Amino acid sequence: MNFLRICLLIIVSYSSALLRLYFNNILLVSLIASFIYGFCLSLKIKNSFLENLIFIYFLSSFTTFSGFIPYLAELVIEGNYLTFFVYLNLIIILNIFFIYCGFIFGKNKT
Repeated sequence: MNFLRICLLIIVSYSSALLRLYFNNILLVSLIASFIYGFCLSLKIKNSFLENLIFIYFLSSFTTFSGFIPYLAELVIEGNYLTFFVYLNLIIILNIFFIYCGFIFGKNKT
């Protein structure tokens, strides 16, 4: 891998992490990333470097499910198991739904 590609990977990773901080809302960032993921899946990107740049370096730096962990752990510690179960499943279902919406949107645009 040449120097310019490495620099591009670093720039994309850092900029997406900083973009995540701009939104300051874990759920919103997660849903945006899920939509982008679905959209990019529908494009069937042939270039492996570009695919890695989007899926691995941008999206993995942009969002993380570990952001939900402190809140969910707090619910368990407090004994709010029903709320924990509802929120956990809601997070998963919403993200899957947004991946699907992004995929459908991308298929209709291509």
